[in-house]
Formats: sequence, C-alpha cells, structure tokens
Amino acid sequence: MIKTNCPSCFQQYEVEESAVGTYADCPSCGKRFRVQAAAPAGRAPAGGGYDRPERLSMTLALVFQCILIGGTLLQALADLDGDMDASFGLALLFIVPAILCIVFSCMLHYKCWAAVSGGFARMTPGKAVGYLFIPFYNLYWVFPSFWGLGTDCVALARARGFRGHDSLGGLGMGLSVVMCVEMVLGWRPWIGLLLSIGEFILWLLFYQGVTKLLNRVAAADSGAATAG
Repeated sequence: MIKTNCPSCFQQYEVEESAVGTYADCPSCGKRFRVQAAAPAGRAPAGGGYDRPERLSMTLALVFQCILIGGTLLQALADLDGDMDASFGLALLFIVPAILCIVFSCMLHYKCWAAVSGGFARMTPGKAVGYLFIPFYNLYWVFPSFWGLGTDCVALARARGFRGHDSLGGLGMGLSVVMCVEMVLGWRPWIGLLLSIGEFILWLLFYQGVTKLLNRVAAADSGAATAG
C-alpha cells in the first residue's frame, strides 16, 4: 500500500501500488485525478508541484516597473517641451531597464502560473507567457493570460477556503484591458504615460493579491506535508 493525494482537495488516501498511473474519483470532493505516490515532505511529487516551493516575490519586477514609470514620465516632459533630442536620449537610456522590467515581470507571471496547484490552472506557464510575444495575437492573449490567472486563483481560493481574494478576477480583467489599450495607443506620450500609470496600479494590486494567495496555499500545503 502507498499514500496518494487528491490534487483538488488534498485529501490523502492509501491505495495499492498497482493503482499508480490510473485514474480515480476522490471520495471527498468527487473530482477525478491521476493516482500518484505522495512525495515525502520537502520533496517534489511526480507530475508537478512541490511541498516546499520557493516563496513568490514581486520585488525585482516591482523595482524595474517603478524605474520604467519614472523614465516614461521624464520622456513625456521632454516631449511636452519639444526637446526631441532629450526625448530620444531618455529612450536610449531606459532601454536596458525596460528589457529587465519585461524579463522580471515575465518571470513573476510564469512562477505564479506554475504555483496554481490542484489542477486549477487552465494552461501551462510557458503558454501563458510565451503567447504574449506573438504580435497582434497578444492583443487577445492578455485576457486568458492575466484575467485567466486571476479567475483560476479565485477558484483555487474558494476551493481551499481562503477568503478575501474574490477581487483577483476583476483586477485581472482590468489589467488585461489597460494592457490591450496601451499596446494600441501607448506610443502617444501623454496617453502612454496615463495608461502606464493605470497599468502599474492594477499590476501592483493584482500581483500583491496573487502572490499573497499562492504563498498562503504553499504554506498550508507545506505544513500539511510536514505534519503528515
């Protein structure tokens, strides 16, 4: 006999070793899942997820988001004064921070999708991030990627009994809309600045909520695994 966990409600059962790899209906929540051996505390189980995951942090992405907002403001002021040389110089100066902002923001987004446990994630982290770089298609994909993450996190929170996270779906939708509009109109200096500020505020609220929830889920799973 071996121990296995339902990935939806995390109820633990004992099953025959021959059942590994087959599918079963959880007697507790009724969800169908693939039977696999439960991992010892602190070790990764087969098929994804882990008992003591890395704590999600938005610090690096937040730092470069702030730097980029500052650069966008300075460039808008230069454009207002009609100083095109200063505007062009600022654009060159902030190329590297902009690239780092994209890198760290994508890393955060990837890790958040990877941390959505229990079969609630509607897509893989690679798909969620990778499709954002497809020209024109990304105008649509921001919605499944960001609004979808918020919606899946709400479903996960409700299933686990964590309150106070129902706003993530709305924040994800708002962030998706602003990002979509910014991709179309963001090239206009002052419109781009206003959209960037709005996006930053929604981005901050969204990822504060997402990382808080996913860290709570990870801490609860780690504590349950340690106790078991």
